[in-house]
Amino acid sequence: MSGAPVESIRQVRQHLADVVERAERTSPTVITRRGEAVAAIVSLADYQRLRRADRGSHGAWAARVAALPPVSGDVDLVGVLRNARAERDAELAR
Repeated sequence: MSGAPVESIRQVRQHLADVVERAERTSPTVITRRGEAVAAIVSLADYQRLRRADRGSHGAWAARVAALPPVSGDVDLVGVLRNARAERDAELAR
């Protein structure tokens, strides 16, 4: 969310309707508490897209891991997991 406006909770309270409209039309707003980013207000479309991506990628990745062959002493477990992670990351980048 680089480039997104950053406002404190206090600032957002003063003009919540404007923040929601901005999220709907142009960009999310990062909300801070005591200088730490704690939340973001995003459009419903962005939220739904993120939820779909999260559910889809996790389910597919978990299914691939579950389908891996049983681990024996001669299997490079780290390599297997590294490959699974690379596949997951490539899928998320799409």
